[in-house]
Amino acid sequence: MIGREDNVTSDLSHSETLVLNLLQANPDSTFSFEELVRCLPELHWSAVFSAVDQLSRCGAIEMRRKGFDYVLRSAGSTSEYTVGV
Repeated sequence: MIGREDNVTSDLSHSETLVLNLLQANPDSTFSFEELVRCLPELHWSAVFSAVDQLSRCGAIEMRRKGFDYVLRSAGSTSEYTVGV
């Protein structure tokens, strides 16, 4: 039987794979959207946005609101979100 994570990763686009790999490589970190864009200069911001949208909808990444922004992390991360004042 194929696990949920196997199903998610087998159907990813190139940009979704890059975003997910970055987040999974840093499991104890959260990233703002702007940080993701800076870390992935090979992708246009719209490709990063589309990847984040798709990955959050399928549950591969988690988004939390932090003020007027969102922070992102891999859904398998063990760290708690850092919520600023």
